[in-house]
Amino acid sequence: MTIASLSIFSIITYVIWKTYTTLSRLVIDMIKDKNINMTSIIEIIYTFLMIYLLINASKLFLVLATIIFIVHVSIGMFVEIFHPELHQSKDMGRSVIINYWLYVIIDATLTIISYAIVSIQSTL
Repeated sequence: MTIASLSIFSIITYVIWKTYTTLSRLVIDMIKDKNINMTSIIEIIYTFLMIYLLINASKLFLVLATIIFIVHVSIGMFVEIFHPELHQSKDMGRSVIINYWLYVIIDATLTIISYAIVSIQSTL
């Protein structure tokens, strides 16, 4: 597999992941609120922007990804430390937190690997 085809594969993988996570949040918001809220719109714009920046191997992609990673970790730490009510049973709340950390790890890993492959290919 050449680096060009690996680069295309990593972009496709990133697009699928971001589309899946964005649409999942959108569906949950629409079921819960019966409409699209501002957070969902911002998430959609962010997703398109990140895909564009990844395709162009922009360093801004890494800057935004780092900022978002710090925000995600901060939110996760807040929940872990202060245990705000999740309006669910203890077991259900714990699985939500575990799924959140799993999401953060997968998102950060895919983001870094995708950018590394695309940036290597863009320098060739």
